[in-house]
Amino acid sequence: MLKRVEPSKQEKVAEKIVKCLLEIRENLEEINRRYEAEQRPYLEKQDKILGTADKFLEKIGGKSVKTDFGTLYLETKITFSVEHPDLFNDYILRTGEIFLLQTRAHETACLEFREEHGKNPPGVRSSAIRKVKVRKPTP
Repeated sequence: MLKRVEPSKQEKVAEKIVKCLLEIRENLEEINRRYEAEQRPYLEKQDKILGTADKFLEKIGGKSVKTDFGTLYLETKITFSVEHPDLFNDYILRTGEIFLLQTRAHETACLEFREEHGKNPPGVRSSAIRKVKVRKPTP
């Protein structure tokens, strides 16, 4: 017969922490599920009414309509994405029009640079964010 080993004091504390965090996470997930379910019919109705409003504004040929309850208006936001990176990069290198780029360090490349050179690339600062996480046991 196998002798049962009692968990140490540290293991008991860790078990308590994990159990509490998993319980809280499950409660939050349930709250989010209820919230999304309660929100869904309103979002669907809102989408339908916004579609009607868009058609209405197009029909009257206007960009806005002021009423006693508020103003209905159209707003257009233009976004850009790089469809052909090679063409875009070649253009930047050929013309020097670097203002078309956003300044942001590539995390993986910077991490590899730091591992290889023992320091960050020039002009790049790094920071580490430490998080405590919990995962359910695997069956």
